[in-house]
Amino acid sequence: SKCRVFDAESAYSAADVLQNREAKKHRELKKHRLQISMWARDFVWKKGLKDTSDIVNFVKEFNPDIIFTPMYYMFHTNKLLQTVIKSADVPVIAYISDDIYRMKKFPCSPLYSVDRILKRKVIRKSIELCDMLYVVCEEQKDAYEKEFGKSCKVLRKPAERISDIVGTAVSEGYRKSFIYAGNLGTERWKTIAVLGKIIYENGGILKVYSATPVTGKIKKLFIKSGVDYRGYVPAEEAAEECQKAD
Repeated sequence: SKCRVFDAESAYSAADVLQNREAKKHRELKKHRLQISMWARDFVWKKGLKDTSDIVNFVKEFNPDIIFTPMYYMFHTNKLLQTVIKSADVPVIAYISDDIYRMKKFPCSPLYSVDRILKRKVIRKSIELCDMLYVVCEEQKDAYEKEFGKSCKVLRKPAERISDIVGTAVSEGYRKSFIYAGNLGTERWKTIAVLGKIIYENGGILKVYSATPVTGKIKKLFIKSGVDYRGYVPAEEAAEECQKAD
């Protein structure tokens, strides 16, 4: 029989839709990423997730054979994920693209430390409900297998050396196009800036599509690094641009 996969990421996206006015206010708050603002968001989501009967009914009606889901550090996404897993009672595979569990050795703020301690508890609970984890590097794989006793595998798209990919750009008379579409939070913009600079120096151009609000400082860094920052575009348009990229 055909295997049915529950797309948890799409469910998160659908649940995170806000009206234009509220979304604008939300983006302004996210620019500064104040810990108090993040806690206020968590409180609102906690109240909104009191009644999960519709989610439970949907999962049972869909009746998936397996759940493959990204896992994030937010309280509400983990609570939602835990509800889905318990409702479905099927094998669960989670993909963790950021190191959402381990703490920094020297946290920059006591509020950050409190936040991480609280979130580590809910993240651990989510991971304990999973059967297998996909991570992005060998170091993370080893650390998570030791910490959680779960089978972990590295999942990433293999890439040739950037210099090899863009090396023909000069002879072909144009800059080869690379595209990143996704989140710029948790200081991911720093990595994008470094990557963009390397690509630009080797004859390519990195175009970035993201709904993550960025500050003027980050935009200036992108310009300096040769990154072509495009901001938010609808998912369909982003997918079309990805298809055109080299």
